[in-house]
Amino acid sequence: MTMLRRIAKAWNTRRLSVPWVIASASLILCFAAIAGGMDTEPDENRGGLVAFYSERDGDSEILIMNVDGSGIRQLTDNDCADDVPALSPDGRFLAFASERTGNAEIFVIDLVDLSVRQLTNTLEAETHPDWSPDGTMLAFARYSPGTWSDGDLFLMDVGGHSERQLTSHPGDDMRPAWFADGMKLLFSSNRDGNYEIYEIAASGASLRRVTNTPLHELFPRPSPDGTKIVYTLGDFVRRRFSVHVMNLDGSDDQALTEGGHVSGEDPMWAGDGSRILFQSDRTGNFEIFMMNSDGSDQTNLTNLPSGEYWPTWSPSLLGD
Repeated sequence: MTMLRRIAKAWNTRRLSVPWVIASASLILCFAAIAGGMDTEPDENRGGLVAFYSERDGDSEILIMNVDGSGIRQLTDNDCADDVPALSPDGRFLAFASERTGNAEIFVIDLVDLSVRQLTNTLEAETHPDWSPDGTMLAFARYSPGTWSDGDLFLMDVGGHSERQLTSHPGDDMRPAWFADGMKLLFSSNRDGNYEIYEIAASGASLRRVTNTPLHELFPRPSPDGTKIVYTLGDFVRRRFSVHVMNLDGSDDQALTEGGHVSGEDPMWAGDGSRILFQSDRTGNFEIFMMNSDGSDQTNLTNLPSGEYWPTWSPSLLGD
């Protein structure tokens, strides 16, 4: 179940505390490994690398592919949930959340030697990692044990040290996303009653509310040039979710996807901002799609029987 479905379920049942499925009966150590049976390799010269997570094995695993959908390869293979991947700016590392130690923690895979490092080790649950533009910091969300309704945002260096709290509020602050200048971030929060988009400086100062609508603005991403925001607009009552784009100040809002239950969500800028990755259930199950930044040429990149979610992009595999 994606984070959007968890939020929608909590909202529609009027409950602010809906537990995520967490491995709590035992602390089983699971180790990441390259899955066999795939003879294709991602090629960083095809326009970038895309990572996402898939439910193909009955739980969440991380996969990578070329930006045109070719060369799909599985990165993790275990009985624990590995999800919400984030590729580093140089394409060498991939941060993700995993329950392999019992509760959700932040891990990083080195895509060169395939080594895995655990960055957080707390009683809380950590998720939504996002790399700073210079690749030295990770922003993430932290939740109290047993609940996914009271997230706060944190920063740490890529070694898992120098942790610093950005937000402190009883509402749900989630899904941080860096601006290209590394000076500020966007995030979603329901601190004012429904999910809206907020901007905050990397210092934790200058909090600014960007949107103010009756619906829910989720998963915002600033464009590479810092002039646009792409995000998911959610109607929890009608259960409709679509990808929208607007100016940085919230003006000139435009729908890029329409029709169906989830015409689009979890958008991610690709390349120079001329393309957008997103997920949609328009084919009957969730798949990864690509479109131009004006919403044209919406193309299905994956065609798998399972659900595929949370696309992330980087310009190359090894950071050459």
